[in-house]
Amino acid sequence: ALRITAFHLTAKARGLSRRLICKIVVEIKICFVLLIVSMKILIQIAIVFSLCLAGEAISTLIPFPVPASIIALILLLILLLTGVIKVDHIKEKSDFLLSNMAFFFVPAGVKVIEHFDTVKSVWLAIVVIGIVTTVIVFLATALTVKLVLKVTGGKK
Repeated sequence: ALRITAFHLTAKARGLSRRLICKIVVEIKICFVLLIVSMKILIQIAIVFSLCLAGEAISTLIPFPVPASIIALILLLILLLTGVIKVDHIKEKSDFLLSNMAFFFVPAGVKVIEHFDTVKSVWLAIVVIGIVTTVIVFLATALTVKLVLKVTGGKK
């Protein structure tokens, strides 16, 4: 009877260590998944920052003034259209930036408040420009949607 009990204890100990090993393996797999996700986000940030850096470099090299951010967006568009960069390569980073877009307007709002005397003298022109450009953007969007629907035959 003593031998059977020792055998059972050993079997229970082995079962316990198997469970413990399984838990450790699961935790290691979770750590690897988190590491891969973190690396993916870091790679996406590196892609976006590299495009911004390239935009800055091109902006300083060309003889006429073009904002570096516009050049970076054009580079991104070219790379997406040619397939060098896939949408999946920058999806999480771009989703983060779009979901937090309002936060990025805070510095611009602070500058407007700092220069309120200047803004106060031209407020009417700013309002008119805002209204006119909003109407132009609405019209351009409507015409683009209409053209796309016409080209695709109304398919979604």
